[in-house]
This record gives sequence, C-alpha cells and structure tokens, in this order.
Amino acid sequence: MQIHRFFLFDSQTLPILSGDYDRPLVALSLFVAVLAGIMAFQLAGMARTEKRPFNRQIYLLSGAFVLGSGVWSMHFIGMLAFSVCSTARYDRIITVLSMLPSFLASWVALLLIAKERVTRWQLVVSGILVGAGIGVMHYSGMAAVHKSLTLRFDPVIFGVSIIVAVTLSILALWLRFKLIANQKLKANPINIISGIVLGIAITGMHYTGMKATHFLNNPASNFAPVENFDLALSIAGITTLAILITVAGNILLRYRTIYQRMVHTEARTRTIVETAIDGIVTFDHQCTIRAFNSAAESIFAWRANEIIGQHIQVILPAPTGHNEANYLRGYLTDISTKALGSGREVIGLRKNGERFPMRLALGEAALQNETLFVGFITDISERKRMEEALRNSELQYRSLIANLPGIAFRCRLDQDWSMLFISDAVERLTGWKPEDFTSGKKTFSQILHPEDCEWTAHIVSEKLHSGMPYMLEYRIIDRDGKEHWVSESASGVRGQNGEIEWIDGVIIDISDNKRRNAEFEGVVNAISRSLGVVEFDLQGHILNANQNFLSITGYALEELVGRHHSILCAPSEVKSASYQQLWETLRKGLNTAGDFRRFGKQGQEIWIHGSYNPIFDPENRPYKIIKFASDLSERHAMEQDLREAKARAEHAAAAKNTFLANMSHEIRTPMNAILGFTDVLLSEPVNDTQRRHLTTVRNSARSLLTLLNDILDTAKLEHGAVELEIRDFSLREVCMQVMSTLRINAQAKALPLVLDYPETVPEFFQGDALRLQQILLNLIGNAIKFTDQGEVTLHVEQQDACIHLIVQDTGIGIAPDRLNHIFDPFAQADASMSRRFGGTGLGTTISRQLIELMGGRIWVESELHVGSQFHVELPLPIGKAISAIDEQRIIELPPLRILAVDDVTQNLELIEVILGKLGHSITTARNGAEAVEIFSNTSFDIVLMDVQMPVLNGLEATQQIRLFEAQHQRQATPVIALSASVLEADIKAAKAAGMDGFAHKPIDMQRLSQEIARLLNIDIPAIDLTSTANLSIQQLSGSVIDWSRGQSLWGSEQRHREAIRQFLSSFRDVVPRLRSMQTQDDNFASLVHKLKGAAANLALSRTTNLCSTIEADLAAQNSDQIKFALDQLADEIMNVADALGEFDTANNKQDTTKQPINPSQLLPLLQKLDDALAHGELAENVLSELAKLLPKHDFDVLDQIVNSFDFEAARDMVSKLEHHYQSEQNSSENSAKKSAHNSKEPSQGNAS
Repeated sequence: MQIHRFFLFDSQTLPILSGDYDRPLVALSLFVAVLAGIMAFQLAGMARTEKRPFNRQIYLLSGAFVLGSGVWSMHFIGMLAFSVCSTARYDRIITVLSMLPSFLASWVALLLIAKERVTRWQLVVSGILVGAGIGVMHYSGMAAVHKSLTLRFDPVIFGVSIIVAVTLSILALWLRFKLIANQKLKANPINIISGIVLGIAITGMHYTGMKATHFLNNPASNFAPVENFDLALSIAGITTLAILITVAGNILLRYRTIYQRMVHTEARTRTIVETAIDGIVTFDHQCTIRAFNSAAESIFAWRANEIIGQHIQVILPAPTGHNEANYLRGYLTDISTKALGSGREVIGLRKNGERFPMRLALGEAALQNETLFVGFITDISERKRMEEALRNSELQYRSLIANLPGIAFRCRLDQDWSMLFISDAVERLTGWKPEDFTSGKKTFSQILHPEDCEWTAHIVSEKLHSGMPYMLEYRIIDRDGKEHWVSESASGVRGQNGEIEWIDGVIIDISDNKRRNAEFEGVVNAISRSLGVVEFDLQGHILNANQNFLSITGYALEELVGRHHSILCAPSEVKSASYQQLWETLRKGLNTAGDFRRFGKQGQEIWIHGSYNPIFDPENRPYKIIKFASDLSERHAMEQDLREAKARAEHAAAAKNTFLANMSHEIRTPMNAILGFTDVLLSEPVNDTQRRHLTTVRNSARSLLTLLNDILDTAKLEHGAVELEIRDFSLREVCMQVMSTLRINAQAKALPLVLDYPETVPEFFQGDALRLQQILLNLIGNAIKFTDQGEVTLHVEQQDACIHLIVQDTGIGIAPDRLNHIFDPFAQADASMSRRFGGTGLGTTISRQLIELMGGRIWVESELHVGSQFHVELPLPIGKAISAIDEQRIIELPPLRILAVDDVTQNLELIEVILGKLGHSITTARNGAEAVEIFSNTSFDIVLMDVQMPVLNGLEATQQIRLFEAQHQRQATPVIALSASVLEADIKAAKAAGMDGFAHKPIDMQRLSQEIARLLNIDIPAIDLTSTANLSIQQLSGSVIDWSRGQSLWGSEQRHREAIRQFLSSFRDVVPRLRSMQTQDDNFASLVHKLKGAAANLALSRTTNLCSTIEADLAAQNSDQIKFALDQLADEIMNVADALGEFDTANNKQDTTKQPINPSQLLPLLQKLDDALAHGELAENVLSELAKLLPKHDFDVLDQIVNSFDFEAARDMVSKLEHHYQSEQNSSENSAKKSAHNSKEPSQGNAS
C-alpha cells in the first residue's frame, strides 16, 4: 500500500539515519517565526483600522505574505539546522509551491484578525486552518527532499504535530482577541505577545514534525558535507529583508492613508469648527488668542481678524476684585491640573462691554515647541434665563404646594396607598415627615381610622374605574393618637395602556369645620327648639315651618305651606303701605326685626318678636326668607302692666318730689319764724319758766328740722344730687364734737362714751367734715339708743391710705338674718324696735349712701345680746393743719341797705328784727312785682328775694331787675335767693334767673352773713393768730388721757383713775369760775396755772395744752382767743369724764342747797311724766314741779332729753329715777319702823 511509503510502522526493519540540530540555527528559526508573527499581526491591525477595501486587502495580503514567508523560511532554516549523514537536495518546484499553503493559511488568519468581532466557531475554524496550513507547508517542504533522502513519518507524532500547530494557532488568535477586548494594553504589546505565541506555534509544529520524521539510508545517495549555517543565515536574512520591505511598503501606504485621512480630518474639523454653534477659541500659554471661529465672533461680537493676537482677558475678564494677570495665571494652572476636558461657568465680556454668563471647556494641546489651549465656549445666557425661570417656576410651585390649604400628594392605587410624593404639610397634620411616607416606613393605610378603611377604598376604586374624580371625608389618626377629620379630592392618572398609574390629589384638614358644623347644627337645633322658624319665598308664600311656629299659630303644617304670609296678619295691616314696604325691603336683602301683632288659626291675637332674615344664593341674591319668631304674648301683657306701673310710679315719684318740695317749703317757712323768733326771745331777759318753754320750742323745731333734713338727704342721695365739699379738717376735732353733742344722751343712760384716737393716727385730712360728722352722729346715736348698759366706743385707725372708724357698743345686737337689711331705708332690726326705741330707720341708710359717695364702704359685725361693731372705711387724703377758729361766729358787716322780699309777714318781721339789730336798713316787699317797683326807684346794696311768691315769683322778679339794670346801665346788685326748698333744680333755676347767691330757710344768720360778705367782697376781719396759731393747732393734738404715762406716774391704773376722779370733783366748775373773773385778775392766771399743773400730773395732755394756750393768750392780751379757749376747756373737762367713764361722780351728789327730797311727793310726779311720755305728750306742768324737787343735774339731763323728743330715753331715765327713789322710800320706811319698834320696847318694859 502507498501509506507505507509515508509512515513508518516498523522501524526495526529499515536503516534510519540519525542527525543533530544546530542550536543557533534552531534559535534563528524561532526568531524568524516570531518576527513573522509579530509583523503579520501588525499588518492585520493596520488592516483592521483601514476603511478602504483596497488598502485593507493590501494590508491583509502583505501580512499573509510576511507570515507565509516567515513560516516557509523558518521551515527551511529548521531543516538546515538538522544534520544527517547524507546529502539532501531540494526539489525547487516543490519548495516554491510549499509556500502556498502557509500563505493561504496566513491570509485566512489575518482576514479573521482584521474583523472587529469573531464568534467562537470562527476562531476555532481559523485556528484549524492556520495550523493545517503550517502543517501542509511543513510536510510539503519535507517532500522537496524526498528524492535525495528517503523519509518516513511516525504516524503518532505526525498527528501530534498537527494538533500542536492547530492548538497553538487557536491559542494565538484567541489571546490576541482577548487582549484587545481587555483594553488595558496598547496595540504593540498585543502584537508582540500574539506574535510570540504564533511563532511558537509555527516552530513547535515544525520541530514536532521533525520528531516524527525518520531519514532512511539511501545507498544511492552520496554524502557530501555542506555548511548549512551560512545558507540558513542567508535565508533568514532574505526573509527578514522581504518582511521588512513588505512592512515598510505597508507603512508607506499607511502613512499615505493617514496623511489623506489627516487632510480629510482637518477639512472636516475646520468645517465643524466653523459651523459649530459653540465658540472655539485657541490661545497659547501667554494667553494670546491664536484662533477664533465664527460662533465665537457671534458670541463676543468680535471679528477674528480683530481679536487674533490680543490677550485672552479681552473676552475673559477677571471677576471684580481680582488682578487680571494673577487671575488668568491661576486659572490656567488650575485647568491644566484639574479642569482639562471639563467645563466651568465663567463670565464673558462682549465687545460692547456687556458681561454675560458662559460655559468654558478647555483642552490642552502640547506640541513640540509650544502648548496651546483650546477653549470651547457656550453662551448660556438663555439657559441662565431659562434656569432662573425654572427656579422661579419651581419656587412658585413649591410655594403653591406649601401654601395649599392642605396636603398635595401622588400615590399608587394599591392597598397601602403608597406615596410617590407628598407635601411637607403632612407633618403638621400627622406628625410624620414626608419621607416616612415616600420611603414606605409609614403608609397612609396605617393612619386611616379603622372604621373608614373599607368604605373609602370601595368608593375610591369605584370612582377611579369609572373615570371620575372623587371627593370624600374620612378620619385619620396622627402620631399622638389624636383623631382628625380630612377631606380628600383626587383623580386618577392613566398611562398609555389605559391603566391607572397613580392618583393625584389634595387632602385638607376639616376638623375645625366639622366642629363648627356640629356646633352650627347644634345651634340651629337649639334655635329650632326654642324659637318658631318659618320659611317664605320672596313673594311671601310659606315654604316650611317648625313645630314651635305651628304651636304659636295653632295651624297644621299642611294648612300653612303655600299660603301667603298675610294669612297671619290683620287685613288692615296687609293693605297698609308699611306691609308692602316690609316685603320690598326683604326682597332687597335687608334684615327686618321687631315686635309684631299676628293672628292665630282661631283668630286669637298673638304678639311675637320676629326677625326676617333673607338667605342669599352664591350670586349674593336673596332667594328666600327665614323668620325667627318668639311668642311675646305673655311678655307683652306683662310689659303693658309694667308700663302702666311705670306710669303710676313716675306719677308717684313726681308726686313725691312735689310733696317733698312742698313739704320742705311749707314746713321750713313757718319753721323760719319759729326758730328765728325763739332765738330773738332767748337773747332777751326772760324768767326760767319762759326760758324752759322757749328752749323746748327751739329744740322741738330743730328736731323736726333734723327729721326733715334726713328725709330730704335720702331723696337727694337716691338721685345723686348730693355734692361733697372737700376741704382740710381735723378728724380728731370732728370726733370730739360728735362725742360732745351726744354726751347728754349717753349720760342719761349712764353709758361711758369713749374716744380711742391713738397718737399714731394723723389728725388733719381732706374731705367733707360735715357729712362725716353726720355719719358719726347717726352711727354713735344709734349705738347709744340701743345700748342700756356697758359702753359706746369710737375707735380710729389708719390702714394704708384709708381711715378706719369703728363704732362699738355693748347693746342688744342684731340678729344674723337682719344684718343684710340693716342698711335698707326705714329698716330696723325688727318692727318692735321702732316702737321701743323710736326713729325712722334712715340713719344707717343715709350713712351708707354718704360713705359710698365718699368712695368708702361700711359693714357691720354683730352678735345678738352682745353688741355691734359698725366699720367705716374711707379713703381720706392727708390734709393741712388748720387753726381752731370759731367758725360759728356771726360776721360783723357794715350798715347796709337791704331789700327783703317775702310773701310771709312773719319772715319779713324776723328779717327786720335780726338785721335791724345789726344796724342795717331794711326795706320790705310782699311779692315780686312790688319788689321790682321798689328796686326801680331806690338803690340797694343787696336784695334778699324769696322764690315762691304770688303775683310775680322771685325768679321772674330777678329777671326783670336784671333787665332794668341793663336798660338803665346800672351796676348789678347782688340778689340772694331765700327758699325753703333744698332741691338742686331750684338752686340751678335761681342761678339761671340771675340770682347770685342762695340761702336756705330757716335762716342761719352766720351763713347768711358769710354769703352777703362774699357777694359784696367785704373782707372778714381775721383773728390775729400769729402768736397762738401754732398753739391752737397743738392744743388739738394729744390724748384726752395718756394712760401709759399716767400709769408710770401713779404706779397703777386704779390709782390713776382715782386721782382723775378727785380732779374732776375739784375742777368741775373751773370754767364758770374763770369766766366770772377778769382776765387781768391775778387769780385768773393763778387758777389756770393750778389747773395746768394738776392736768400735767394726771397725764391729761389736751387739757394741759389748752391751759398753755390760755397762758400764752394772757401774755398776748388776746381776749377773743381766751373766750374760745375757755369754751374748748369746758368741753375737754367733759371729755376727760367721758374717757374715764365716770359721769355721775361729781354730779350725783345731792344739791345741799335744796331741801331734802320727799320720795312720796316725787314718785307720783314721775309716774305722771312716764304716762305722758308714753302717749307722746310733754306734760310741761309736771316738768315744772319736778324742777323744784329733783337735783339740778338730774333735771337738766331729763329736760334736755325730753326737749330732744327722745321719749324712750326719757322714759328710761324716769324709770331709773323711780327705782332709785322707790328704794330710798323703802329704806326710809324700814328705818322708821325699826326706830318705832325700838322706841316701843323700853316703854313696854317700864310698864311692866
């Protein structure tokens, strides 16, 4: 078989030649193979990047030639490296043809390498073809020596050689593509690595094939040794040269291609640069502009020929505050290290100086001799404006979303309502942040109220799938567990497939609205329950009515609906213009309310308060009327009754005022004559009986006047007509005067009257002293009246800016249930009080009203059968010190011509008597007309004008006098009104008529003289107090009895009291004795000094000061002041007795000048007086008899009480006197019986 001619199956039967390898040639063969592989891969790479098909094929064919030549050369160099003992001759044709397989295999392999991508099978097939080509070339080249040498191949190694060639070829191709794909190595290292592997594949296959080749000894061949190294080196050199020539040719072709490409690229680049919308500016490292494209010309408004050669700062200025050179230098340094290839926003400068924002991207081109920078410039002015607009728009949207009255959201339609977006307002409502919902940390389904989850999901799903928006209200639970009502309005957004992708909507917190709605519904229901409500259309037809309205009118609802409003009105009202005007007003949208008379179903009259309220539609037009009605029938009847009662009350008040005015006038008019003539008679010599009768008359009149004043004060206080006269006054002096005034009443009941005025309390205050005196007189007078035993004390305290007065008694007390009514008018503890103690019950009322008028308060603390404390708190400012001048003295006036006008003869006579004694000339007139006539004919200094007179009253007469004076240009003559009225309206009327002054009846001469002096500007002679003023002020300071100092002087309070009693016994009549002496008498000064020493030893501070004042006045020979001081001294000695609590120590001693009292004569008279007093009678004859029998002191006290008309107090004193003298009578009778019994016993004894 022919196969035995190629393969060696049995080597033992054939002669095999052995040979050796020349190692340098082996190395040379490997070098040639590797070089060929590297150059082939290089050319394949060039072909890969070549776009032209022809050039690409040139590169591939050249590479195939290089690789094929390298394979062929390596084969023959390798053959020459093996030396056998035989001469090999090569067949030239076969040798040349053996190159074709390697060339074809190389072309196929390079064609594959030139592709961008190959598949795995393509890689395997190419590797097989290359390996097969190498093998075919090898074994065909071996066949060229077949004729000179006999060759046989080992079939196994033969196969291995083919496998080696194929495997290494595949590895070389795969490695190249793998390295290219890795992109970490450049082309040359890849080509070298791949070429080395491919060269190893070629040489490996060759030497593996040589291992499979056996050379057989051919006897026909002759062995001629040949030097193979030179031949092999020549082949390698020729091959290398061919490879290099081929590569050089390809490189030249490549260069030409690259040059053409560069030309095309430059043209393309120039076109791109010129047509680019971005400006491209090239400048060197010295910032000199080298190139400027058309876009740059448009951007900067510079032409290229103008700008080229200028500094870059012409278009790239430094920011404000930067140095141009330093800025550009630093900028270029920065971009060379950081910003190459990146862009930044800078400020550009146009030719016209306009600055604008631009984006600058720099590239650096490092040439051989210089470095150029290429700047790509984009005018971003428009973009900046768009960005600003977008920012503004975004801010608007953000502000819009932030200021939405709720939460804007976008969520998915799933069971969790997963939020894609939700506004920040969600945190205020729920307490969770927006990102908690968008991140899924919290879902909206988790905060829904459990009761609202199911129905809300159903409604949302139903609305969205029907393509409609939805709005619903539900509850959520916030982070703190608080429940909120929210309203959600949303709609679904569908995608291109028609499915709902998300939901957009707004959630608003309506918790407050819910509460308000609930409150509104509650109010509406409450109104509906409490008021009648009826609805009308604009024509007045009834639309609806509630049950209350039906109950008021008596109709059923079906009887009213559709009927006109006039069904409820009187026919006359329906026809009236006011009724038509009512509905016209309502149709204009105006409210109307008032009280209306309506008629019910049965025709009954109904009075209602109705409020007609138009209801408006969204266009603010009224479309119906709602009326609220309340039944006023009962109230109207009550109001009618009240109006009638008010009319009666007003009539009664007018009658009361008229009565009070008339009563005041009618009582004061005769009282003026009674008091006036009584004072006139008492100023003349009369006997004791006459004086007692006149005193009784005067006291009775003054008591009646006091009662009248109380009644008038109450009326004036109720009408707020009382004005306070604020001036400086001595509070201590007021208290002392009150105590002095009420001392007689207290002495009649043997009650100590104590004044507790501490030294720490100031003395002078500002206020109305007369009103304060009136208050104290009422309160202390009541305390004395209702106290039978114990004492009455006035405490004075200062608390902050207030004076606290406490009137304390040990009387009957007040029941707790009467305390709240004790200050009511005409109120006493009970009805029996008035019968037992007398009085009107106005004292406490007047006191309360006066105290409140002064800005103070009064309250009472009392315990029944223990006593009471009346507290008065007044805010009195501290006042200035005033001198103690007798303000009651009548001012001495110069002789005046006086016109007195009065219709009562007695009043005119009294004025003539009193003023005539003072040296004045009096002319009288009996009415106003007569006064005007007399005045027009005679000049007067002053006119005393009665107000109420017949013919012409005083007001009209004064007006005619003023008219006469004006017509005749006469100086106005002062006119003083004389009136029994005390009403403020009468005083104002008098001033309006032209009167200058006002004097009340009964006439008080002291006040009248002061008023005359004021109107005539007559200076009132002042008492010279320069030497005594300070002392006069001092004498009012200090305590009546300084108990602490007295106790230190006398050792104990008891001894101090006893010493004061002895003082009172010794000096009780000291003032009368001093008055009987002449002030120049030495005994006067001696007695005063003696009194002063005794008072000082007893710590009687005020008495001591008064004595010092009298001594100072004696030295100044001030007799008027001495008289005043003696009056004060008399009062002060009585104050000492009051303070001591001893009233009868000196006075209860029997008058030794009178005859001994016979109780049998006295007791019947006392009984008669008690009976008379019980019937409200005076019994003057009984008093005259008692004056002869009773001790003077006892009778004086009793007489004064009776003359004060305090009959209860008088009866108390009579009862005490009866008890006292009854005891004396019983004691005398017992003594007489004992004496008689004792006188009988001796006589009986003698008889026996």
